[in-house]
Amino acid sequence: MQIPIQIYLDSKDFSRMADREKRTDDQICAKTFDYLISKVRSEEIQIRISVFHVGELLPRSPEYKDAGLRRASTAKALCDKNAFIYYERVVLEDIDFFLKDEKNKQKHPFPEYAFSDDGNWAPYLGASDFNVLNTIRKMLTDEISKAPLDSRSRRNLIGSIIKPNGTFTKRGISILQSDRHALLNALNGQFPLTRKFWVEDYFIKVVSGEIEERVFVKELISGLCDLENLAGWIYDRYEDTHGLTSVLFNAGTKFISSIADARNKIDNIISQGLNAGLSEEEVIQMCRKSLKKFSVRDRILEIFLEREKKRFYKFGGPSKSSEKVLGSEHGHMPFIDSVCDSMFGFAVDRALQIKNKSKLSESDYADGMHAGYIPYVDIFSCDKRTANFVRLPAKRHGVTVVSRFEDIMPSIDERLKNPQPRIMR
Repeated sequence: MQIPIQIYLDSKDFSRMADREKRTDDQICAKTFDYLISKVRSEEIQIRISVFHVGELLPRSPEYKDAGLRRASTAKALCDKNAFIYYERVVLEDIDFFLKDEKNKQKHPFPEYAFSDDGNWAPYLGASDFNVLNTIRKMLTDEISKAPLDSRSRRNLIGSIIKPNGTFTKRGISILQSDRHALLNALNGQFPLTRKFWVEDYFIKVVSGEIEERVFVKELISGLCDLENLAGWIYDRYEDTHGLTSVLFNAGTKFISSIADARNKIDNIISQGLNAGLSEEEVIQMCRKSLKKFSVRDRILEIFLEREKKRFYKFGGPSKSSEKVLGSEHGHMPFIDSVCDSMFGFAVDRALQIKNKSKLSESDYADGMHAGYIPYVDIFSCDKRTANFVRLPAKRHGVTVVSRFEDIMPSIDERLKNPQPRIMR
């Protein structure tokens, strides 16, 4: 079955369309939004968000609450539950795909392994990450500790509601049921809960064993990944949750720390080359050759290969897998190679601005990480400056780059009229 045309919009595209009702003089804005909605509903296209969109669409200042909620609502209307899995998971899927035989590649094909059709853009979180029952036990014992009881009476009370194995007694469940709203409010202070927790009593069901922890956790993650739900929750508790938006905005900076480390080396090479009378093009070629020696790509891959050793036993063991992956041609690790290509362009561009040798900015990092998703889409929208640095991975994977909002509709029409094959490398 042919999958719909995959679209990756720039965060600024979402922001512009979020203000379509206020932009009465911007006819192309409302027209583009209506066009995209119609194409999504006819299943001709799918628009997906990534964790990097989320960090940018949720501003870190409470005074912009209304704007943030409009952006979240617009993104949800366009993307629904279409997202890209968290970037670290994409890298691991890239490695798996490279190591698989042809038969298994067909079972989990490129680029679909990077897709999430339940809206899950978040880092991998399982029941063990939440420790649901432990959290509930702690909430309950904390409440008991506030009661005017001596230590022996407290221990006896706790023993009457929590069994030695950690599960709850009938009395414990009864107490939780009577105080469910207070406990739900406490839980909602930590996680953006969905309506199911309030309407379907998920809280009591997991305590009584009626549903498994994994089902409970899945619904917790659903509440986190619903951009509209998350935005409202964050702004209602800004003082407690503003750190979360900072984490989301800066997601990926550790991933490319190796590229940031290479910045000083790039500066030195460029200075030496220009002083020697070389042209900018010759200097850029020098940088490319030197960066291969710095093995930025290998350093990033080694982090994943070392951290996920157990994952690679099915491919002949960690050592054999590492040898194959590190020896792969550029382009065979789509996400990492696209990020490296793009960040190289940003770094060189900054360094060549001799009069203004500014460091790579937060927005450069974010744009570089957005570019990692280029291999998995058909159309990639970005600003004009970023477009200059993503041409190489876009060409390698047969992706159309759009750098003007006005070109989104004609680019989609052209792609629908003349579909092109998706290219692994």
